[in-house]
Amino acid sequence: MLQGEFENQEIWECVKLCAGDKAPGPDGYTMAFYAHCWEVVGEEVIAAVKNFYERGFFEKSFNSTYVALIPKKMGAKKLTDFRPISLIGSVYKIISKVLTERLKKVMNKLVDTQQLAFIKGRQIMDAILMANECVDSRIRSKVPGILCKLDIQKAYDHLNWNFLLETLSKRGFGGRWVRWIKFCISTVKYSILINGSPTGFFSSQRGLRQGDPLSPFLFIIAMEGLNDMLKIAQEKLWLRGFTVSNRVGCDMEITHLQYADDTLVFCDANRNQLMVLRVIFVLFEAYLKPYQDYISIGKKASYTQ
Repeated sequence: MLQGEFENQEIWECVKLCAGDKAPGPDGYTMAFYAHCWEVVGEEVIAAVKNFYERGFFEKSFNSTYVALIPKKMGAKKLTDFRPISLIGSVYKIISKVLTERLKKVMNKLVDTQQLAFIKGRQIMDAILMANECVDSRIRSKVPGILCKLDIQKAYDHLNWNFLLETLSKRGFGGRWVRWIKFCISTVKYSILINGSPTGFFSSQRGLRQGDPLSPFLFIIAMEGLNDMLKIAQEKLWLRGFTVSNRVGCDMEITHLQYADDTLVFCDANRNQLMVLRVIFVLFEAYLKPYQDYISIGKKASYTQ
């Protein structure tokens, strides 16, 4: 399914799925142009996409990216008040969209039910309702408990490529797929837009682009490493979560919920369990090198009754 040959109709459907009115990348073409002029340019685009399938690489100029700073709030002055947005070339975006649409079909089986972001049939409201039910249940039980919120600063920007690629291999992705992903994320060239004008291009050694269709799905696959460690701790009874009732009235124990890079962890107000959590967080930092300094163990909100 993932590594099958790219079909002409599949490529055309992905072009139509891309937002047509988004700002163009260095090539200057919007996706609306490709959708409107497909009869003229479609044959060459399909050839470029299929060439990537056969050879495992494309022209590196396709992966050139402008970075524009968008203010997060009114009156933004500090650098931290701005959010970087990637303006990606259109041909690369089509290739990425083809890979993304294939990846979506397996995400529901690949990613644990604790992760509620970017997967069809799951939504943030589920996380809110489940977290609220967990807290209400613990308050009613009058048993002391702790709720920790894990904060990962600039999560996309510091993701270790080697960790991501190793995770893909361990999850059963084929060698060709892993090589495709490696080429897509490692050949990016960035140029910062200053007053609307591009500067020189430079490369990166880590991170995923916001604006790349693949990025959200690759990131939550990487976050499965944390989910796995928390699951093991629960199975070995090193962590005891909050107990809630499901739809059929059966009790279930929830130790954590995830929405992309946001993670809530539930446990008893117990020194040993807090030590287990700390060990898990430190191990996860080690796996995610070189951005370990950006997982803020000190910045966690805790609720204790």
